[in-house]
Amino acid sequence: MYVINEPIPAGFRPNTSLLMRDENKIPVASVDGSWVHIVKPLFSTADGLGTLQSILTVTFDPLTIAKPHVVDHTDIEEVFTELNGKTLAWVSNALRWQTTGMAFYHVPDNLTPHSTINQDKDEQVKFLYFARYHPHETRK
Repeated sequence: MYVINEPIPAGFRPNTSLLMRDENKIPVASVDGSWVHIVKPLFSTADGLGTLQSILTVTFDPLTIAKPHVVDHTDIEEVFTELNGKTLAWVSNALRWQTTGMAFYHVPDNLTPHSTINQDKDEQVKFLYFARYHPHETRK
């Protein structure tokens, strides 16, 4: 189970009950050009998020690399938290080991490329991803 706490903007209307989803029952989402992401969308703004706009899991098969890319907006904030396994986080011109429980924050400068490499030959790895894509209307 993932418990996520986010800042709530003034005037925000929360849900009246707890919302839970079983990731195992969520179909894989269509791929967005990342080459290898196996994405399961958990929650979005429409589900009652206040500040965040997307919470999902991203799984990588063995010996795969996500397409290195630069996000072309400076107001997008993304965080990739490793749930299991050990990967190489490629951020800018550096490779860093990322292990279970570690996260990396995509630098929203419109210049810094990032990617993830699963170098394990046998095991999938999984991330909890959350993001804020742009300023958005608060649900009232």
